[in-house]
Amino acid sequence: MERTCKEACNISPAGLMTPRDAAVYIGVKINTLAVWRMTNKYGLPFVKLGKVIRYRKTDLDEWINKNVSTDRAE
Repeated sequence: MERTCKEACNISPAGLMTPRDAAVYIGVKINTLAVWRMTNKYGLPFVKLGKVIRYRKTDLDEWINKNVSTDRAE
């Protein structure tokens, strides 16, 4: 399933996104991504290049697909 950004988000030629762009892409706040990184709450993969954080589009798509649920309890 190909996801698109509702707002403008940029993806580098290497498929990398800034935390802001990744947050827009998956529909959460940028602070939520920071908390998830620090706590590893949902196991969302990220790339750390020195002090720079990036997310790979392929990892985000895979993470989304892995978290699809048919459970009505939530």
